[in-house]
Amino acid sequence: MILKVVVAVTLTIGVVGFLWIESEYETLARDNQRLAEEYHQEQKWLMRAEVLRVRDHLLRQKVSAEGELEAQLQRRVSDAYEIAMGIYRQYRGQLADGEIQQRIIDALRYHRLSAERSYYFIDSLDGVGVLYPPNPATEGRPIVESFGDDGLSLFDEMWRLVQQRGEGFIHYEWPRPDGGDRRHKKYSYVKLFEPYGWIIGSGDYLESFEKKMREKIFRDIAQVSYGANNEGYFFINSYQGDLYLTNGQYFGGSKNIWHVEDARGEKVVQENARIARTQLGGGYNRYFWNKLNGETAEKIAFVIGMDEWQIFIGTGAYLDTITEEIARRDAALQQRVHERVRAAVAVLLLAFLLIGLLAYFIGRKLAGNFRLFQSSFDSAVDNGICIDEHNVHFEEFKRLARSANGMIKRLNRQAEALRHSASHDALTALPNRVNGTGHLNAMLHRAADKRSMLAVLFVDLDNFKEVNDTFGHATGDHLLREVAERLRKVVREEDQVVRLGGDEFIITTGFLHRAHDAEVIAAKVQAVFASPFRLAQRNFYVTASIGVAVSPEGGRSAGALLHNADVAMYRAKSLGKNAYFVFDSTLADDLSQQLETTEP
Repeated sequence: MILKVVVAVTLTIGVVGFLWIESEYETLARDNQRLAEEYHQEQKWLMRAEVLRVRDHLLRQKVSAEGELEAQLQRRVSDAYEIAMGIYRQYRGQLADGEIQQRIIDALRYHRLSAERSYYFIDSLDGVGVLYPPNPATEGRPIVESFGDDGLSLFDEMWRLVQQRGEGFIHYEWPRPDGGDRRHKKYSYVKLFEPYGWIIGSGDYLESFEKKMREKIFRDIAQVSYGANNEGYFFINSYQGDLYLTNGQYFGGSKNIWHVEDARGEKVVQENARIARTQLGGGYNRYFWNKLNGETAEKIAFVIGMDEWQIFIGTGAYLDTITEEIARRDAALQQRVHERVRAAVAVLLLAFLLIGLLAYFIGRKLAGNFRLFQSSFDSAVDNGICIDEHNVHFEEFKRLARSANGMIKRLNRQAEALRHSASHDALTALPNRVNGTGHLNAMLHRAADKRSMLAVLFVDLDNFKEVNDTFGHATGDHLLREVAERLRKVVREEDQVVRLGGDEFIITTGFLHRAHDAEVIAAKVQAVFASPFRLAQRNFYVTASIGVAVSPEGGRSAGALLHNADVAMYRAKSLGKNAYFVFDSTLADDLSQQLETTEP
C-alpha cells in the first residue's frame, strides 16, 4: 500500500510538473510572438524619432540662418548710414549738395556683401532711383519706369516703413542681378537718411545665404550612423530626386536618382517623395536596397518632408537585421525559461524524495493527505491555489504543505513578474503600449454596449530632448518618472495612464457623461506641469502638449482614437505648445483637405 501511495504521489507531482512546464513553454511561444511584434513597432518608432530629430535640427538651423542674415544686413546698412552721415557732416557748408550726394553715392557704389548678389541701393522718397549698382542706367529715373508695378509696390512698402519707424526689414521675391525671370526670396534692411530724403538699403537672397550652411549640416548628417552593425543612416533627397546624402556619403544634389528602381521594379525615390509630400506627419515605405556591404535586402524606411527646402529626410532598417535581433532576444528569453524549468524540476525531485520517505513511515493513515496533495497540485497548475494546511494531518506533512505552497507561490510570483514586465513600462512602472491598447479596446467594447463615451488624451512633453541633451539621460529618466507619478495622482480611479515610449503618454478615461468632461480632465493634466520638477538639485519647468480624442466622434477603434489624439497633440504643438487641443470633425476635414490639395 505504501508503494501505491508513493507511486500515486509521484505520478501526481510528475503530471503537475509536466503541465506547468508545458504551460511555461506555451507562454514562451506567445511571449516570443508578442515581443517580435513589439520590437518591429519599436524600430518603427525609433526611425520616426530619429528623422523628426534631424528635421527639427534643420528647421532650427534655418531659423538661425534667417536671423543671422537679418543681423548682418542691419549692421551693413548701419555702416552705410554712418558713411553717408560722415561724408555729409564733413562737407556740409563746403560743397554743394549735389557734390556731397555724389561723393556718398560713389562711396557706397562698389561695396559688396556677398560677391555680386548683394549691394547698397538708394531711392529718394519721391520715388526716383539714386543708386542701383546692378544697372546704373536706372539711376535718376522714376522707379516705376525702371522696375514697373512690382518695383513701385516694393518702393511703397519701403516708404511706409521708413515713414513710420525710420528703418526696418522687408521680405519679398526678386530676380537675381545675373539675369533670369525666376524670383527668389530676398531680405532687405532699409534706413531713412534724413538730410536728403533718401532710403538707404541692402539685401541678400536667403537661398544663397543658406546654401553654405546647409551643405555643412548635410555633410555632418551623412556621417551619422546608428543601430545594429551601424546599418542605420540618413538619406536626404529633393522632391525632384536630387540626391544630397545617403549611405554615409554626401552628394550635394549633384546626382539625380528619381528613376532608380529596386529589385521588384518599384521606383523607390518617387514613392518616398510622394509619401513625404502627401503625409504631413511622414510615413513608412518598404523596398529593396543595397546594404553597406553590397548585399541587397528588404528595408522599411520612415520619410518626412521639409517643404521649406523642398526636400525629404528619411532613415530605415533592414528586415533581415531586425529578424536577427528578434532571434537573439528569443534565445535569451528561452534560456531564462529553461533555467526556471530546471529549478522547478529540482524542486519537484526534492518533493518526490520527501514525500516518498514520509509515505514509507506513515502508510495508509496518510491516504487522505495524498488525495489532498494531488487535488491541490492539480489546481495549482490552473489557478495557483495553495494547499489548505488545516486539512493536512501530522506536523511533518503540514511543513511539507508549507514548502509546497512556497514553491507554488514562487512559481506564481515568477509567472506574475513575467506577465507584469510584459505589460508595464520598466522605467515608470506604468502600463505599456500593448497593455494600454488592450485596455482601450476593452473600454470601447463596453462603451459601445452601454452607449457611453470615453476619451483618449495623448500627452507629449515639450522640449524634452533639451533636458536629455543638456543634463543627460539619467536626468531625463528621472523627469519621466516624476511626470508619470504626477499623472497617476491627478487622474481618476477609473482612468488609466500609459507610457507609449520616449516622452509620450496616453490617458484612457473611464466613461464620460459629456464630451466636455474630457476637457476638464485635460485641464487637470495640464495643471500638473505648472509647478517645477526638482531634478539634479535644480528646478525644471516642463510643459506638455495634449491631444484629446473623444469616442465615438473622435474614433470608434483604438487605432483611430490614438491616431486622432496624436493629430490633435501636434495641432496643440503647432499653436505654441503648453496647451491641449480636442480633435473634432473640423480638424479631420482640415487634414482631409490638406491631403486632397497636396500636389502628387
